[in-house]
Amino acid sequence: MKMKIGICVWCIPVQGIGNAVQWAAENGLQGIEVDLGEAKDLYPLSHPEIRSQYDELRNRWNISFPTLGVNALCSIGMSNSSHQAKAKEAIEKAVEAAEALKIPLLQLPSFVNGEIHSEEDFHNTVECLRHACHSAEGTDILIGSENVLSLEDQLRLVEEVGHPKLRLYFDTRNPFHIKGYDVAPMLERVYPHVCEVHLKDGVDGGNSTLLGKGNSGFLRSMEVLIQHRYAGWVILENDYRQIAADNGISPEAGIKSDIEFVQSIMA
Repeated sequence: MKMKIGICVWCIPVQGIGNAVQWAAENGLQGIEVDLGEAKDLYPLSHPEIRSQYDELRNRWNISFPTLGVNALCSIGMSNSSHQAKAKEAIEKAVEAAEALKIPLLQLPSFVNGEIHSEEDFHNTVECLRHACHSAEGTDILIGSENVLSLEDQLRLVEEVGHPKLRLYFDTRNPFHIKGYDVAPMLERVYPHVCEVHLKDGVDGGNSTLLGKGNSGFLRSMEVLIQHRYAGWVILENDYRQIAADNGISPEAGIKSDIEFVQSIMA
């Protein structure tokens, strides 16, 4: 069974969820990682009428929503002790939305204001992830923590949360891009805990590149997935607008190139 290819909704180069779902379906993608939305907008996907629109579009275009991202946590920050109540509220709304839409996975990012720099940050994040796991009890939803902790601290995070619903959401570039880690060996070690994978590539800490054109070790990471016979979702998350500007192509052309490249690796 092959990997399934999707894309993050924030990477699709058209405006509006209706246009985004249609574009993804017409360009050979099997799924979209959707987003809860921001607190200032009252978390749009927490509203039943918005969820009904998403459900209708999914059925009309025969496309999956494998994952619900909670990107509001990049602003709120699970690691911030003064924002714990707000972070937990966002998580609860995400669990409610995911259950209503039958989305099996939440992706909870620890970046920007939520990046983990200290032991206090670590333990605050553990507390929020435990809350997420407890909130998802009685459902089929799994909780995926995406972070750039060291290998040892990622494994420690899993141990300290200590809940069977917790997984690690892996990114093929972020550990290298942000912290300089060698990604493929890290993926090999944490693989038993990995729920899903964002596909990105780039050069050092700079611009995104098409997959396989950077120096983040993308091909070695894909080899790890292939060797383990990974049959889950791989979700495109390159910065296609920036790639388009750097290469004199359209964002659409960049996405199509990456789709074809991933399919060729999987063949």
